[in-house]
Amino acid sequence: LSIVGEQLPPELEEEERLEKKRPVVIECSDGVGLVAVNCSDISLGNLVVSGCGLKGDGLQSALLELKRSRVGELVYAVPSSLSIAVFLGDCEDLCMENVTIASTVGLGLLGINILGTSVLKNVEFAHNSYAIAVDRCDDIFTDSAELIVTSERESGERLGGGAYFVFQDYYQGEEEATSPSSSSPTPPEGQLVGGAVTFQIEGSSFINNSDCSRSLLNDAYSLSSVSLRELGRYIGASAGLSIVLAQSQYPVQFTVSQSTFRDNKGVYGSGAVFMVFRHVRNSVLSIARCSFTNNGALDGNFSTYAIGGGALAFINGLSIINELLNPVNQNTSLIVTDSDFTDNRALVGGAIFIYGLYQSCILSVLDTVRFFCQNCTFTENQANYGLAMFATETKLHAESIGLQMELRDTRVIRNRIHGSETNSFLFALDMTPGAITSMALNLTLSGSLVFSGNDGSAISALNSFVGVLGGTVIFEGNTGNYGGALNLINSYFIVVPGSTVVFRNNTAHIRGGAVRVKLNAQVGQSVASFCFLYFAYEEFVYCTNCSDLNSLDVRIEFIQNSAPAGNMVYGSSLFNCPWAAELIETYGTDNVYDILYNNFPEVVLFDSDPMSSVGNRRNVETLPAFLVIEDNENTQLSVTPGQVLNLNVFAIDELGQNVPAIISSYAINANRDISNNFSAAVGSSNFHVLSGNNATKTPVTVLVRQKNPANVTVILFSTESLIESRFALEVVKCPNGFLYSNETLMRCVCDPLLEPRVMCDQETQEFIVPHNYWIGTLDGKLDSELVVAPCVKDYCVIGEKRVSPTNFDSQCGDDKRRANVLCGSCKANYSLSISSSHCLPCSNYRALLLIPFLVAVILFVAAIAYLRITITAGYINGVIFYFNIYELYSQEFSPGGNLYFPGTLFTLGFGFETCFYNDMSALQRSFWDLMYPAYMFVLLGIITLLARCFK
Repeated sequence: LSIVGEQLPPELEEEERLEKKRPVVIECSDGVGLVAVNCSDISLGNLVVSGCGLKGDGLQSALLELKRSRVGELVYAVPSSLSIAVFLGDCEDLCMENVTIASTVGLGLLGINILGTSVLKNVEFAHNSYAIAVDRCDDIFTDSAELIVTSERESGERLGGGAYFVFQDYYQGEEEATSPSSSSPTPPEGQLVGGAVTFQIEGSSFINNSDCSRSLLNDAYSLSSVSLRELGRYIGASAGLSIVLAQSQYPVQFTVSQSTFRDNKGVYGSGAVFMVFRHVRNSVLSIARCSFTNNGALDGNFSTYAIGGGALAFINGLSIINELLNPVNQNTSLIVTDSDFTDNRALVGGAIFIYGLYQSCILSVLDTVRFFCQNCTFTENQANYGLAMFATETKLHAESIGLQMELRDTRVIRNRIHGSETNSFLFALDMTPGAITSMALNLTLSGSLVFSGNDGSAISALNSFVGVLGGTVIFEGNTGNYGGALNLINSYFIVVPGSTVVFRNNTAHIRGGAVRVKLNAQVGQSVASFCFLYFAYEEFVYCTNCSDLNSLDVRIEFIQNSAPAGNMVYGSSLFNCPWAAELIETYGTDNVYDILYNNFPEVVLFDSDPMSSVGNRRNVETLPAFLVIEDNENTQLSVTPGQVLNLNVFAIDELGQNVPAIISSYAINANRDISNNFSAAVGSSNFHVLSGNNATKTPVTVLVRQKNPANVTVILFSTESLIESRFALEVVKCPNGFLYSNETLMRCVCDPLLEPRVMCDQETQEFIVPHNYWIGTLDGKLDSELVVAPCVKDYCVIGEKRVSPTNFDSQCGDDKRRANVLCGSCKANYSLSISSSHCLPCSNYRALLLIPFLVAVILFVAAIAYLRITITAGYINGVIFYFNIYELYSQEFSPGGNLYFPGTLFTLGFGFETCFYNDMSALQRSFWDLMYPAYMFVLLGIITLLARCFK
């Protein structure tokens, strides 16, 4: 079959050839297209196929003819409602040059089992799109399983795009053909099978093609959905180019080179998608010197993005439905070299999405599928996760042999997080939206790689190996929430000899400026000593001479990275690393970072002491390894139901540093069982944040359903590292002034007899006493009847005050030196001042102050006698009158009792605050106040008697 337009002389320049060529233009009526079944040596050249679309009865006739040939049943059914411009089936040696297939309302080209050697050169697929309305593609993103199941008609109307090629096994004929879903893919004996298939697309373009089919969604769920298995598979995947390898009888070498993928809009791999079944053997898919630009959106405004792989998707491990034990892949690869991925978009995998269905029967790496990317550039791609690339395989950890992934001599630069949408499952796993996101894969880096200026971590890995296999890897200027350069969750970082890794100017908004490490743990297990850094894959099995780090030819540099917690590394002390065991014994310290910093700067270079801090940001930090409750062993703790107990709690990491932590709590009874009779909560919602600076007042509330005393054990634990600390707590009965509430509240509440004058705080179980009032018991016993009365003078604290039912003296003033009923007494070791109502610390030696006063009285009396001063003559009557007036209004003149006058000398006042001896009470002071004037009158009487005797 040959359809070739006008041929031009080969000596013409390229521009002149483009100007003068007159291609054959084929414009079709509705339901008409080009069909070739069971043909060979097909040549299509200088041809434009526009607006064509074989469908309906015509398409069914072509499919029936294909089934009668050696192909048999199709792995992917072709809906009769689909329009196909060019349909080629069971053909050999295809040659297409200078061909344009455009404006198809459906699929531009469908090729099934095109064997031999085929070349597509300078072929353009443009503006081929699906039939349904654009807004109907929005339901692709719903979570309803029913919407994934589509009818045959709807599958055809949703399918559009440039080119779709399927390679599958052959069967003998229509009479003996059996479905591949019910038979082995190995051909029957004597069946003729073609040799290796070589298919090359060169210098071609896939521009502005659109697809919104659900084919890959069906593939993903078909093993777990009965309705999908009954429905079967329909073709459909990429908007640009789709390749399906479902054959085992012959290898396929499919190469796309020097081609352009631009402005294609689809669901998975908008530019191109490669689907490989698990029984495919010795096949290679290659992309070389191609550019992928602006692919991935489902509409022209780029408001809705592809689910996975804005530019390219690679789906591996598919199986024939109901045939779960097919032979596994053997040495099958997808190789991408010298290609550029710019400004592509998807929900996951902005440029590339890799998804592998795990095959548990793989026993050797030789049987695995390999993804290899060399000398590629990823720039300005956008996604929520895997900004440039998202790769995962359906297994628990990379320790199981599976898909192998390698990046070599590649640049990942300025890839961005799209919007604020996040995947709840990945968010729960702390998966930062890394430029490269790996889940349960073995990711290796080699040659010269640069990760620079990316949002999110440069590499975010879950249950993966990330290995540097020689060369230099630079992480510079990347920014993420966790781990600016590396976010490792249950993952390992292996740097083999001959490798250099540089972490420079990376930033984390939360933890791990350069590297963040997290190991999911169980309650009570410390995860801070988890080893994430290895220098050989063999270290997971054995370690010989692994402490001789200087001989490894490895260099790791940490330069000016920053984060609120762990500027350099967060999450691991490296204590359990196999290479660190001998170092710890040799250098006599279990701080591995100190050992590396002081002894191996040629292996691991830190720009500053890793155990130091920049401001309040530590260079190296781990999750809490210990929770410490101060005085836990020496203090008997007791609370009443509903009372908040403030504890001094702080968290210590594996490196001995006080670190922040989020803690929660629960309580158990004497039998170590959780009971409904009580509960313990830390903070307001059973969560509390420890600052990491000093011991934090941590509020713990215990609610008890029964009002009888009980003993419980309260467990505080870190919500991240799950380490815990326990303490015994005695729950006692409600204090005086509080009553136990009903079973719903399970706490002590205020006695209504005290309200409204005195209020209560149920959490602290304190009385709130108004200004100038006192509450307490008259006999000093805590369980006696409470009395509320006005304060005397300034004995109580000024203003509203909180009073504990176990410490009524806390409401007393005078710097808390007063006590007892109405705060009327001084506390022990304090004495009442001679000149005021204040309580003072006093020494018994101060009683010597009485001597000068006694002498002064003698001199005063002598002066009165000598000067013959009487009350009826002179000014003494005025002075006495003044002193009486001041004493009467002293509280108004000086409410605080701090204003003194010389007149106090007549009542044993010194004019300043003092005391005579320790523990002098108000009664004793009154005695001395009376004894002093009595002494004066006695002296006057003596002088009077003496004067009469000597007159």
